[in-house]
Amino acid sequence: MSEAEWEKQAKKRIFFGHQSVGYNIIEGVRELLKEYPAIRITIVETDDPDRFDDPVFAHTRVGINGDPASKLEDFERFLESGIGNRADIAIIKFCYLDVNQETDVDKMFATYQASIRNVKAKYPGLTLVNVTIPLTSNDDSLKTRLKGWVKSLIGRKDPWRYANVSRHRLNVRIRKEYGRSSTLFDIAAIESSSPSGGSFTFSYNGQDYPCMYPGYTTDGGHLNDVGKRIVAERLLLLLAKIAEGSK
Repeated sequence: MSEAEWEKQAKKRIFFGHQSVGYNIIEGVRELLKEYPAIRITIVETDDPDRFDDPVFAHTRVGINGDPASKLEDFERFLESGIGNRADIAIIKFCYLDVNQETDVDKMFATYQASIRNVKAKYPGLTLVNVTIPLTSNDDSLKTRLKGWVKSLIGRKDPWRYANVSRHRLNVRIRKEYGRSSTLFDIAAIESSSPSGGSFTFSYNGQDYPCMYPGYTTDGGHLNDVGKRIVAERLLLLLAKIAEGSK
């Protein structure tokens, strides 16, 4: 990106609603700001509508992990507080904890769709960035396999063992609905690709599904320093392109 393109991004008012992986991304953005002086955005953790009178990259927690509907409700509430009429770009990101193997994907997507339609109708001047569901790495360590075996013996389900299957099914719906626009942030595709471009998958019922590249995480879900940087780079590039295409 040219310095002029970064300058356009620096003039935008951006609102980012997230949870813990979102903080990983913000940390990655902060590190990139130290390295690239041409990226002159101001990061502030706030939900104060008055802060959007000036250019800003504002972010805040929304909802509760494991309750995606609460995140959409919080996101809409913050927009209604005055942010929706002042911000140029808004981002709502779910967490990998919001989707497990037992999630009703159709219901969750319908709820998400309805919320997005509502926001677009209320704030026609606001650019919404749609985000796919983050993934986890598939840890096949002895400890994990033993844990699953013990649960199967006592008749308990592990809803997280193949949660990436549900995440992928939901992401397919999100890509199909919003992928034609230039505002889709496909974090799942980023997380499942190694720095060299290789794709990481696992097999379930004879079909391959994407999972997080293990080199991007230390706990299977949150981003490590490498993962933070790569995801943050891609987000900043997307925001800069959105800014370049806006009036």
